[in-house]
Amino acid sequence: MTVRERVERCRAGLEPLCVARLKSGWFCLNETQPLGRTAYGVLYHDALARGLNALDRNGQAQWGIDTALCGEALIAVLGAARANYETWGNVDPSLHTHITARFLDEKPGLGSAPPRQAYDWTKGMSLDSNDQETGRILTALREHIESRC
Repeated sequence: MTVRERVERCRAGLEPLCVARLKSGWFCLNETQPLGRTAYGVLYHDALARGLNALDRNGQAQWGIDTALCGEALIAVLGAARANYETWGNVDPSLHTHITARFLDEKPGLGSAPPRQAYDWTKGMSLDSNDQETGRILTALREHIESRC
């Protein structure tokens, strides 16, 4: 699914893994969870900017604030040690940032490597939006973000 398609689904209220609408965009959990547990989401820019440098200074600042808030929510709700942030836009040049919670109990060598290098993203756990635990996590993440906006 492209970034544009994901944003359109969020705008229409059709994205079941959408966590929250932030000032600059939409935060969603991803269907594939490469760490084998819920830990990975993406913040999508609502206006589909081509990249961070396409935004003015206020837009860049808001993107940074929203990105940090999504990472903070993952850390707090999932009990993670930290979050990794990756903004690429090479394949789909629309501003989006991958946010991955990182845990102290990851296997040696994996926790200190960038998520895209440490884990096989084709073999990740599938996230089911109808699963009770996924629903609990979505609600807790949403509440965390809303309480800080």
